[in-house]
Amino acid sequence: MNRKPIFNRLKESLTEAIIEVKGDKKDIWHGKTGKQSKDSLWIRIQYAYWTLIPYPNRPGQWWYGLKCLMWHRYTTYKPRHLSHQWCDKVEALPHMMFEMLEDFYEKECSPGHVEWYGEHGHKVPGKDTVYVMDEIKDLLHWWNNVYLKQDDIWDALYNDMPDPTHMVDDNGLYGPFFDKDGEKERYEEIHLIIRKSEEEITADLDENLRRIINIRQSLWT
Repeated sequence: MNRKPIFNRLKESLTEAIIEVKGDKKDIWHGKTGKQSKDSLWIRIQYAYWTLIPYPNRPGQWWYGLKCLMWHRYTTYKPRHLSHQWCDKVEALPHMMFEMLEDFYEKECSPGHVEWYGEHGHKVPGKDTVYVMDEIKDLLHWWNNVYLKQDDIWDALYNDMPDPTHMVDDNGLYGPFFDKDGEKERYEEIHLIIRKSEEEITADLDENLRRIINIRQSLWT
């Protein structure tokens, strides 16, 4: 950056302000001398400071950056329902999106200062009768009470599933095989329920992730 014009401008600005304070000529900003001329000197010093030091490099911004690095990491999210161990992105992505949505609801909307309802309330794009806040609450209710509870459902179904007596018979055929009548039918019935339920929840998850994207423009305060 060529700083010579900046320093020349600074020199001229301060020279004019000093002359004005001495009363040798009127303040070109206020058209007066005296106290307002002294104010003009301060304004010109501020202007020179703003000109010479870019906004990101000012002390206040350095301190703000340090606070964000050490204490308030606004762009760092840790899904509360995942550990720090390896997780495939197919699972991590929905957890991250719902974590950000829940963080927004808890920290920026409770109570918050945005008018979510009424004449100026945010509406869901494509759903003129649905408020964004109601959409957020519905999504979080599904996430916490359906999606995150699915393991409890699978555990209950698996516990009710008969255990095969063996998986390979004497002829080398793969089973599962059961000794008691009706156990194989019950096993296949529960296995089918689990498979269909997983497909339904996966479809609901994909749809609800799209719903989050649909209201993205309203997720600010």
